[in-house]
Amino acid sequence: MFTVKDDIQQASIDLSYFKEKFELEIEYLKKYLINNEECIVLQEQKLGDDLFAKTELEPDKESYFNDFYEKEIKMLVSFYYHSSITLIHSILENSLTNLCNLVRQSTRNRFALNNLGNRDLIGAGVEYLTLTTDLEFESIQTVYPDIKNFQKLRNIIIHQNSCYKDENEMNKLNNLFPNKLDFDTENKRFHITGNELVNNHLNRVKEFINILISHNINKTFLIQPIENN
Repeated sequence: MFTVKDDIQQASIDLSYFKEKFELEIEYLKKYLINNEECIVLQEQKLGDDLFAKTELEPDKESYFNDFYEKEIKMLVSFYYHSSITLIHSILENSLTNLCNLVRQSTRNRFALNNLGNRDLIGAGVEYLTLTTDLEFESIQTVYPDIKNFQKLRNIIIHQNSCYKDENEMNKLNNLFPNKLDFDTENKRFHITGNELVNNHLNRVKEFINILISHNINKTFLIQPIENN
């Protein structure tokens, strides 16, 4: 059996290293995204040169080449942006998991994130912090819906290879990200063809994690040590 000791201890969470590490990851990620943009420009230029060379050799096929290279450029560009979305989401999941583990270690809590048994890591992380740190949903309500929307987008990119199942799913995506996705209705595929969504996702992740840091940085926890008899 367990016996609760009379002496109640106080504990706080040192988030200085976590905060510094997260900020560095965001800065590295920004540099990576800039490099991606530069690669996209170079690849577009290369494909454009290839198109010009082919139409010079076979001018009667200009219409065919234009259509082919337009699709190639769209596909290539979307590869960069889709991978960026998934990378940002991975940093979000990793940071949220690390924060939950830090709360557990600092408060010597036996209740762990994986005890929730929730496959939705973002939802589980928020639930864990709500239960262990009194996180109020009102503090994240301005950013959390966007986080969940980007999670849906990431899941379709990863699990469905950027393909939507039917018109209903296409309409849902378009409602979540109006005028931000290019839909290929013939192949039931979507493309991200600009950096706006990527930058929005990064900014919302940064805002979300910083809210969680601010919530816990000055918080004092009361701990009741327990021992086995």
